[in-house]
Amino acid sequence: MLFKLFDTQAAWATKNLDPTEMKKRLENNAMLGIEAAGVPLSLMTVVNAAAGNDPSASAAFMSAFTGAKAQLVDYLEAGEYAKAKTLLNESSNKDLTDARAAFIELALIMGGKSDVAVPYQEVIREQRDIKLVDSTAQAVLAHKVLQERSGEPQAWSADQWRQSFEEVNAQFNRGLQLNTAYRDDFIKFFSSDVALTGSAVRDSVAALNEQYPNVGFTLTYNKAGGVSIGLAKSIKEAFPNVREGDLKVLEADISNSVQSTNRKAAPKLEALNYKLSVLNGLGDVGSSAVDIIGAELGLDLTGSAVPVPTTLPLGTIVPSEGAMIAGDTRQALDATATQSQPVRSAFDLVRNLEGYRENSYYDVNAYRTGYGSDTVTKEDGTVVKVSKGTTVTRAEAERDLARRLADFNAAAERKVSTAIWSNLDEPTRAALTSIAYNYGSIPDRLMEAIQSTDNELIAAAVETLAGDNSGVNRDRRMQEAEVIRSGQVKAYVE
Repeated sequence: MLFKLFDTQAAWATKNLDPTEMKKRLENNAMLGIEAAGVPLSLMTVVNAAAGNDPSASAAFMSAFTGAKAQLVDYLEAGEYAKAKTLLNESSNKDLTDARAAFIELALIMGGKSDVAVPYQEVIREQRDIKLVDSTAQAVLAHKVLQERSGEPQAWSADQWRQSFEEVNAQFNRGLQLNTAYRDDFIKFFSSDVALTGSAVRDSVAALNEQYPNVGFTLTYNKAGGVSIGLAKSIKEAFPNVREGDLKVLEADISNSVQSTNRKAAPKLEALNYKLSVLNGLGDVGSSAVDIIGAELGLDLTGSAVPVPTTLPLGTIVPSEGAMIAGDTRQALDATATQSQPVRSAFDLVRNLEGYRENSYYDVNAYRTGYGSDTVTKEDGTVVKVSKGTTVTRAEAERDLARRLADFNAAAERKVSTAIWSNLDEPTRAALTSIAYNYGSIPDRLMEAIQSTDNELIAAAVETLAGDNSGVNRDRRMQEAEVIRSGQVKAYVE
């Protein structure tokens, strides 16, 4: 059959297009040539390249779908998504680069945003939506493999986000509802891509903290202004022994430095806030990604910041309460976690499961160190990005883990709901926080079991995750399931 995913007879009959017309299209000399080159019929019969504004560009687009890319199309048509992922992982860098460009264009065609071609009228809306999501997923996954091989991750530009997600958000949301196979892949892509954008902004904050270590600059968020550079305390609080006259001079100096940093960071801040706004239009997939991003950046992306202190004329600079981390790891847990005991249990559990690594290593989409983190939290509360060659002490790694687990615990509670979360016992919450830390958020596949608050059902659901990513974390999932069943978290052993 030429069409595998929708009712061919109904679609063509509705449009009064009989098999003779279909045969005429396929017998066109150009089409026969494209078919002979290896372009899948399933693509040729849904994409009308003859309707493109640039015949040479249209021909180039169609001829791109040969070899590995043609096989990808066939796998998608058959719903064999695991095979499609395997093929991408085995493809050459050139094939991956070509596939990324070709599938981005195919998604634009399905969204009606391309000058190269349009879908045939007979292709029903549901099919266009599914193909848009499938195509975008292949582009995203090809990009991911290329990043992993290069070891130097790069964020998608705002223009790529606009084309692939903002302008077609309605279709994208409908397509994900019809085909959920790539849901987790999109969440991972969104969260890692935005975190890359945010890391550049975080570096600007780190530079300010290095220049003025007493002040405590941080990232802050409010719904009206988005993410911006903020203060954990006022200048007067930071320099209590400075005379009033000297304080004003110091304020002016710091103000100039902040404004200069804001100008330099403005493009990244704008891109970060733009991507967050796009995610707000992408339903629960976008919401899940935002929770992960908030945990990575140490921000509550659902709340609002407190007012600007009157002693510091910094325009849009907004303070953020509780942003600094003081004292040892246990104090940090008590200061930042709304439910500190489950976070402390998760702290012991994750340390046992992750293991401590002093030197940085590349994993998935970033350099990591310590307990699997891409950040380091210094003694003064400054958060810096891990890079190649970064080393951390065990104390630094534990301080960072405490900060991040408090954020992941809060994000998990928001996703599950406070009512359900409060009915789970401490070890179960610790295990679920550990899973959120490892995945970026609690996988949707666990939600039905969690809603039941039945530990046996939750543990069994956790065990179903054991085969994810070719079973690389099988032992970890089984240990987390055992924590839920037994109601016990083992003390950390170095």
